[in-house]
Formats: sequence, structure tokens, C-alpha cells
Amino acid sequence: MSFSTTGAKAKTYNVENIEIIEPYNLGFKKEIVIDKAFKSAFEILISRIINSDNIKSVDFNNIDEIRTMVDSFLIQNEKFIDNNYIGEFNISFNRKDVLNFLNSKNITASTPKKKKILFIPIYIDVSTNELIMYSENKYYKKWNKSNNQKLLLEYELLTEDLEDFEVIKKNLSNIENFNFDQLLKKYNKDEYIVSIFVKTKNNLKVLSKIKFKEQFSIINSSFMYEETSMVTEKVINNLKVIFENEWKKVNRINLSIKLPLKVSIKSKNIDLINRFENALNNSEFTFDYQIDKITSENTTYKIIYNNTPDKFLLNFKDLNFKIDISNEIWSIQ
Repeated sequence: MSFSTTGAKAKTYNVENIEIIEPYNLGFKKEIVIDKAFKSAFEILISRIINSDNIKSVDFNNIDEIRTMVDSFLIQNEKFIDNNYIGEFNISFNRKDVLNFLNSKNITASTPKKKKILFIPIYIDVSTNELIMYSENKYYKKWNKSNNQKLLLEYELLTEDLEDFEVIKKNLSNIENFNFDQLLKKYNKDEYIVSIFVKTKNNLKVLSKIKFKEQFSIINSSFMYEETSMVTEKVINNLKVIFENEWKKVNRINLSIKLPLKVSIKSKNIDLINRFENALNNSEFTFDYQIDKITSENTTYKIIYNNTPDKFLLNFKDLNFKIDISNEIWSIQ
């Protein structure tokens, strides 16, 4: 059985597979279940698009306010088991409404772009000067154990490689300054996170080198050390939040920037026109666009973009568009 609203009228943020379990008794109301789904989906969405420090500024219990931002929803599956109703929801939120809501609270949003990133955890026990990697490293083993819908980063762990181990071991005394770009060339990876866990008696220091596209950052973290799985999971969860925040910095949507652009495409190239319009429609940074002029030669677009020219070029390069910027009106080849 399924039930849905229809008529999505704007670009949306979509949150899928929200499961709600509610006792099925005389007090059961579908409206209460739907509101719970809205709240749960909204919390997941906001966690994906704002820095973790700003989460406390958002009221996730104001259902009246949340409802105004819902564009559509779908109950894709529902069942009754042991006097419980179980429903699975997909919720779509109006992007502009969400961005305006956050802007009213002076919170800068980021595009909820998922990312697969290479992650290398290196564990060093100072007392023994021992290097621990791969399956012997508890952070390596447990890093991908949990699944959190609020997170955008998906981590790819290196498989065991003796050559890599020897290179890192050889540079152990200066590992904090080691250039991992050279090591990772053979994997064809120019983006990565390397975390160096340094354990002393009661303390765990973690130096993380994070490279997303052109952005490179180094983050130092410190934790009280205890040999328990609960502490290990807490360290992992805290580091993942830090990495999410760094990824969000790369994808910030700055509503105060309204960059006017003019871009032209050959009018006969219908496939390229459709692909470009689809990319504009799906870009978090496109505030607005319209066709400015159509001739037999070219179709020219007027675009308002919530970011810098460099960011526009980089984002559309990632989507395999070739853009000539030698003239005032840029052209897509």
C-alpha cells in the first residue's frame, strides 16, 4: 500500500527510507505518524547541510514550521506487525524554503553532496614505537561498522599492502610531515583523509590530513584514552563529524553572492542544452536562470549563481562540461 502527495513545484532536498514505528491501538492517527516522519527527515536533512556547531540553533520539534518546508512525501511501504504500525517514508523539502529558513537564523548551508573518500588510519603506540595498520588496527576494523543517515562521506579503506606499510614505517619518525600524495599516486587518488592516531598512556592524539579537491587542511584532535570499544566508537564518531564539517566547507552555499553569468550553447545541440539545463536545475548554487536570447546559432542563458566564477567552472567541469571563458559570454562546447 502507498500514499503520496504530488505536484512538486520546485527543486527539492530528498530524504529517503525514513522508518516510523507507532503502536497500532485506539489512539492511532496517521497524521501523528506523518508528522514524526517529517521531523525525523528534517533532522537528517539539516544535519547533512549545516555545520555541527549550528545544530543546536534549530528547533526540530516545531512541526508547524517544518510542514511549511515539505514539498511532497511518499509512503512507499507500510505494514502491521505485533500491534505496531511500521511505515517507510520518502520526504521532499523545498530547497529555497529550507535555505531561507536557515538564512533567517544566520546559518550558512552547504549542498548535501555525497562523497566517496579514501581513508587511511595509521595507529602508532608511542610506548613501543609500533606502527599498526590494516586489520590489526581497531580504528581500521571498526570505521565502517556503523551506518548513519546524517553523514555524507562514505569511506574507502585501503586493502593490505606490504609496500605501503614499509614506506610509512620508514618515514615513521617524521610521519606528520610525510607527503601522502606520492604514496597515493598508484591508487589514482588525489583526494583523501589520512588520520595518524598517536597513543600515549592516557591520551590519544589524532592528526588528520584532509584533501578535498584544491582544499587541504590539517586538524588536530585529542581524546582521553581508554581500552574500551565504547571509547573507540566515540572517537570514530567525533572524527567523522569533524570530517563532515570540512566537507561542508567545500560545498557552502553563499546566498549573499549573486554572481550574474551569461553562457551560450549552439542552438542545434539539443542534447547539450538539455544536459546543461538539467545540471542547472540540480545545482544547489543556481539561484535562478532564464533563456536570455535564442538565435539560429546560439542559445544564451542568464544565470544567477550563489558562488564564485571559479566554483561554477569547477562544478561544471566535474559534470564533464567544457567551458570557453575567453569572451564576455562564456560558451559551452
